[in-house]
Amino acid sequence: MSVEPSTRGRAIKWTIENGKAILTATLDGKDIQIEIADDIVKQLIVDSPPTEEKKIRGLIDKIHEVRKNRILEMEEIDKADVSISKENDDAITALKTATGKNDVAKWTAIIKALGNKKQLLTERRHLIRLSYQQEGELSLQLRQLQSGQG
Repeated sequence: MSVEPSTRGRAIKWTIENGKAILTATLDGKDIQIEIADDIVKQLIVDSPPTEEKKIRGLIDKIHEVRKNRILEMEEIDKADVSISKENDDAITALKTATGKNDVAKWTAIIKALGNKKQLLTERRHLIRLSYQQEGELSLQLRQLQSGQG
């Protein structure tokens, strides 16, 4: 197997001999041979333009990553929701038993802050819904690629 790309007047030739990649360059009429290390050859193969199989594998990996992130985010939101609800219940109980004006103001402010945290969780849930849309778009690309339309 041999490849000879154009390189501004310099002749470069790749050959595979006995499982080793050899780069032969002709500079000023002299041939220079360089054996390319296996790790570099592997990297060249990895960096090669993606084949259809690589594109499909990449899309499948992206879909799995979106799903994994969504599950982790949902678990985190659920834990935070439980924590905020407990704090809110404790604050309401404390507010009911508050005796002074300062205690009432303190617990009211805490309850309001917990409400703001709940609102942030609602916004994070919206982002999770958007991840379903992202997964759908990736799945559509995958189906198109698999059917030969992509």
